[in-house]
Amino acid sequence: EALRCFMQSQSFIKADDLHGRSINLIHLGNIYLDLGKWQKAEECYQEALQAKENLGDRDGIQSLYKHLASLQRRQGNYDTAKNLLSKSLVISRDLLDLQAEAVALGNLGSLYIEMGDFVRAEPYLREALENFLEIDNHRSAGGTLNQLGMVLQAQAKRGEARDCYDNSFMMAEEIQDLEGMGTSLHNLGSLARDEGLMTEAQGYYLQALDIFQRIGSRHEEGQLK
Repeated sequence: EALRCFMQSQSFIKADDLHGRSINLIHLGNIYLDLGKWQKAEECYQEALQAKENLGDRDGIQSLYKHLASLQRRQGNYDTAKNLLSKSLVISRDLLDLQAEAVALGNLGSLYIEMGDFVRAEPYLREALENFLEIDNHRSAGGTLNQLGMVLQAQAKRGEARDCYDNSFMMAEEIQDLEGMGTSLHNLGSLARDEGLMTEAQGYYLQALDIFQRIGSRHEEGQLK
């Protein structure tokens, strides 16, 4: 139904309204992406990118590079995704946009995690964390700490990983981010299990399960069960 609405909306937008058309195309691309219709999603994103380029909207361009990178990543085209995110990062830095820069850095770190390259993921996540903290985006900082903890845990740096998870939990608790709290507890349980501390691990898992059940997060609940 959402797809039909945005397609209908596109027909009403004037041809010279590049901004309006690009926004609608991004929404369409996102829907196609969720539906797994990669070619349709790319067509929408590319058309929106062309509109942003014609407008000279560099912030819009860097954002669309992220959308295209997400599309390529879902298809397993990691090198292409990495190049697109690198382009987004360059523009974000030129614009002195710490939020957009941090997102690009975090996405690059996450991409390397997915590729299994934890060593290369680490510096991107550390720099993203610095940016999020500088602009007081504690929700994103907490999420980045969880990812950084996973990277450190994978490298057997368990003490540093625990610090990341603990700090992430405290940040999430401060802003009442229940999902972030649950994720931190889940990760602390995983770390305790790696250390052979099964009773401690079970305690963390049960706390995380309680939170995920309360917020109706079925995927995480299923993982913990």
